[in-house]
Amino acid sequence: HAQFVVENYEMSKSDSGREFMKFNLPADLMGMETRVSFGEVKPGPVTGYQFRRFESSQGSVVCTGQWNNLACVVRFEGLPNQPEAREAHFQRAYGGDSDIIEQKRKVADQFHTEPIGFMGVRAMNDSE
Repeated sequence: HAQFVVENYEMSKSDSGREFMKFNLPADLMGMETRVSFGEVKPGPVTGYQFRRFESSQGSVVCTGQWNNLACVVRFEGLPNQPEAREAHFQRAYGGDSDIIEQKRKVADQFHTEPIGFMGVRAMNDSE
């Protein structure tokens, strides 16, 4: 599976109490930074170690663990595959460094062939 860093991860709660997981996929994968959002399925009380499922038109996420230390499997669906946009981004971001561009291209191609990710989320406190 492709390895990449997501940015601007956040959990939020709607007025009805439904949890939402949101984060950005990097431009190296998508050609531009792309925000994804998943809503919790069957929300319930958050107690102890359990599975949590989130879904949207962009895919699904299954997490286990405490909220401050989650392990998640993300299956993306329906994300645009725009190789031309990625190539333009690579040229802007990495100039003529063909070795780095080739590495980034391989990760992006792997991601779009098999759009599954493993994500660890750990809450940081002010002392870390």
